[in-house]
Amino acid sequence: MDNNRISGLRPNGPAPTLEVRVIRKWVPRYRENELHFVFVDEEGMGIQAFVKGKYCKTLDSKLCLQTCYEIKGYGCTEPDNFTNTLTHPAIMNLGNATVITSVSNNENIPKQFFDLATRRRAEFQAKTEGIVDYIGLLVRRIEDKKTNNNKPCVVLAFKDSSNQDITVALWEKIATDKTRFNRAEIEAASAPIILAMIGLKTKTYYGHGSTGTLQLSSTSATHVYLNPQTVETELLKEM
Repeated sequence: MDNNRISGLRPNGPAPTLEVRVIRKWVPRYRENELHFVFVDEEGMGIQAFVKGKYCKTLDSKLCLQTCYEIKGYGCTEPDNFTNTLTHPAIMNLGNATVITSVSNNENIPKQFFDLATRRRAEFQAKTEGIVDYIGLLVRRIEDKKTNNNKPCVVLAFKDSSNQDITVALWEKIATDKTRFNRAEIEAASAPIILAMIGLKTKTYYGHGSTGTLQLSSTSATHVYLNPQTVETELLKEM
């Protein structure tokens, strides 16, 4: 294991200088005093990072999406179940001591990162309403619906890589944000349409006479990507 890479980071372990690309950033629900990021390095390994309080505004302006940086002066802690979206055993804690230096664009660092869950892992995560990344083949037109509170949402129907049906609900905040869910682009795309969906909440729904159905829905971390460059995308196109 290379301790100078994201793959080598562990809670309370060494925190070497890293060169990373910023892939995503968001403010978690009920954690308005926090700002979270996903970084990826040259190995293609991703990790979540966060900053709290008065440093959020500073790092929000310093860390721009799709830009490469050298980062040092951070700590590594254990992820918490509420905000964690990845399977990496550590999360980077950024703060006053963190030094961020913009570097030239490194084409060897991927521009996307997905921690895609299998159907089995998503079903396991649903026991605790955990967060996963998921990918699927869109099989029906995007549906507009209303929540029980009469708020707009959209529902996406998929076949996943296990050839099973699954639906994803995108709540209003995500469904109406073109930077998170570009509906026009998706509806204009030619079939087959593959979508990778990031930061989805898992839940098991027990209807009348049901043994339990896996359901996925958006969170404040959710982004939707059209036809991402992954092995799973190519497999789904052949279904």
